[in-house]
Amino acid sequence: ATDEYGLKMAKAIEREWFYRQNGLRCKYYDRRSKYHDLRLYARGEQKTDIYKKLLGGNEDTYTNYDWRPLQVVPKFVKLIVNQMTERLFDIKAEAIDQYSTDLKDKYRKNLERFLMAKPAMKEAKKHMGQDLFPDDAENYPDSQEEVDLFMKLKFKPAIEIACEEALKYTLKLNEYDEIQKSIIEDITTLGIACIKHRTDPNKGIVIEWVDPANLVYSYPKHKNFKDVHYYGEVDRITINEVKRLSGGKFNQEELRDIVNSSADWNKYQGIDGNTKYVDKEDNFSNMMVDVLHFNYKTTKTINYKKKYNKSGGYKMTKKKSTFTKKDNNYKGYDVSKKVIDVWYEGILILGSDKLVEYKLCENMIRPKGYLNKTLPNYIVYSPDIYRNETKSLVETVIPYVDQMQQIHIKIQQMIAKARPNGIYIDVTGLNEIDLGDGNFLDPLEAIKIYDETGNVLGASSTIDNEYNHGREPIRELKNGIIDGLDRLINSYNHYLNLLRDSIGIPQGADASMPHPDTLVGVQQQVALNSNTATRHILDSALSLSESLGKGLALRLKDIFLYSDLKNSYINAIGKINVETLKALKKYHLHDLGISIELKPDLEEKQHLENNIMKALDRDQITFDDAIDIRNIGNIKLSNELLKTRRIRREKIKQQHEVEKIQEQGKSQAQA
Repeated sequence: ATDEYGLKMAKAIEREWFYRQNGLRCKYYDRRSKYHDLRLYARGEQKTDIYKKLLGGNEDTYTNYDWRPLQVVPKFVKLIVNQMTERLFDIKAEAIDQYSTDLKDKYRKNLERFLMAKPAMKEAKKHMGQDLFPDDAENYPDSQEEVDLFMKLKFKPAIEIACEEALKYTLKLNEYDEIQKSIIEDITTLGIACIKHRTDPNKGIVIEWVDPANLVYSYPKHKNFKDVHYYGEVDRITINEVKRLSGGKFNQEELRDIVNSSADWNKYQGIDGNTKYVDKEDNFSNMMVDVLHFNYKTTKTINYKKKYNKSGGYKMTKKKSTFTKKDNNYKGYDVSKKVIDVWYEGILILGSDKLVEYKLCENMIRPKGYLNKTLPNYIVYSPDIYRNETKSLVETVIPYVDQMQQIHIKIQQMIAKARPNGIYIDVTGLNEIDLGDGNFLDPLEAIKIYDETGNVLGASSTIDNEYNHGREPIRELKNGIIDGLDRLINSYNHYLNLLRDSIGIPQGADASMPHPDTLVGVQQQVALNSNTATRHILDSALSLSESLGKGLALRLKDIFLYSDLKNSYINAIGKINVETLKALKKYHLHDLGISIELKPDLEEKQHLENNIMKALDRDQITFDDAIDIRNIGNIKLSNELLKTRRIRREKIKQQHEVEKIQEQGKSQAQA
């Protein structure tokens, strides 16, 4: 808990990420440079120096060519991001505490009792004229399968509704739609994405997107970074902000030393004037300093003094972590210990030995029943990480993009060297053409004949009957586009196909025109395969959202238990109904499991719609049934409801047939 320990921890993180061994590589700035280059490729703004070197030229030599990068990668990145953001999801909350589960069990047993009593109630109505059915009996299940489906679809405790609405309100308040776009774009471009959440006394629950280029962390072994024990985030702030955050901890002389050490740090890292770090703010009048916001996980021991009384009971008193018994043989009291996980946070001024602040993290979130476990504020996911090296979709296609750019420059060179078709005129040969009447063809007249008719007049022998070397006086010169252009275009298409194959988005699924001979069904299959190839990106975004939902649910419990923000949440969410309002006030008493439910895509919706239309055509369901089935967001539950409604409809039709036969029998007997 001391500043001395916090400084040692911060310097250890600084050394791991920022120390340049022998002045060569730096783990943080090298990775930052890599991410910067990947983002340039994703934007179609990569540097063209590599192409000039490969083509053996420089700016002075090739100034007449267009060196601007091809806009191929941005199209694929936008295509993936837009596809993923269209796949909407719902956050589902399920109450798993004892009170809520008992409530669900009680309601299920009531439904099962009704199911068992239903035949007896029918007989009572038939023979005794007593209607024991409730008013909405037609909405009650008719089988055990319908009971299970009823519990999933229609029974939802008020606390679950309250939790879902509170989470939706929190996400909307923090504009999570925009954050989600940034997450998907980071995973596509960089292969890693990060968000963090915190509880602000004034703003409530805050969700923030974190630039992976600014992030530092311990060595991860899992894609979801669950084994990471420290995180950090680099930022550049003003010296006045340092003064404010430290609460006047530093005097003017110390602040001046901080500015000087920060300037030396920038020189050591080679930041000033380096175009690789263009996103860094200019150090205006040496007023900016680079700081590291860090937090790390450690343990804390909680000691209790267990004092026994004469009646055999005891009293527990909380003590400091250093509290011990004076003598192990002393019988007056015992010391009870509990070790829990905690997170400490602080701000280090990079390149110095100054901590702006250092303290135990506030509002740490702990799952209910796991006091010794605490979750970090940062949520990170990398779908393809190996030995702490990430790999992204954009990084995969860079070799093909570079080849396509070179071919594009070569095509420009060929087009620039192209000349219009011309003619070669052998003037001596023209003079040798005898028209047969003692006259010779005038050269200008021969050219005129060629221009008007395309015919060339020539003579194979001279007037002396010798071989005429100029027997073809006019010959067309084939200039135009030089041979090889078609081969370059084929090479360009070859690398474009390799790019598509590496991404997993074939032609027809990349916003381009599919082949005219491709059948509609094949096109749909191509689009489906494309979604499958990029599914890891969607899964990464959903995993981040699910982890965020679990963290937000725990933070909501803290708000409703301790914070004055409770009223603002109740006012915003409690407008739905009175029961939800009551449930919100008891939010902290419940334990909820959070899951992400992906909404169906167009193909899944179309498949369900086909099933509904077939059932309607065969009179297996009613129009009202179709409306209920369409309103369910989950395809699996929709199909289950379709199946149960079809079975119920068949039973009703069979019952009507039996009643119809009975009525006919009565009529015949009366006749």
